[in-house]
Amino acid sequence: MEREPEKIGCFIEKFIQGLEKKRKRYGERKKILQILEEKIRKDIGNHIIVGEIKRKKMVIEVDSPIWLYELSQRKEEILRVVKEVMGKKRVKDVILRVGNGK
Repeated sequence: MEREPEKIGCFIEKFIQGLEKKRKRYGERKKILQILEEKIRKDIGNHIIVGEIKRKKMVIEVDSPIWLYELSQRKEEILRVVKEVMGKKRVKDVILRVGNGK
């Protein structure tokens, strides 16, 4: 069974919608990072990557075990900031893990 060709207008519309969603997510992550720099520590942006939300959990990757420990001590404060920006219903938890960081 062959698929019907998709009209170019529909394809472009879907593509643009996808780009708009990505731009919005980028803006939210950037805002989270700015608030974390204000409320937690000014140099935090040099050591973390704010990741995706999966199953209402946001992943934040840090670049070293030292940063993992420090941010683990302030996890509730970080969660409060994330909920302010993303909304309480979208994020229920923050997962901190050592990854590539920045």
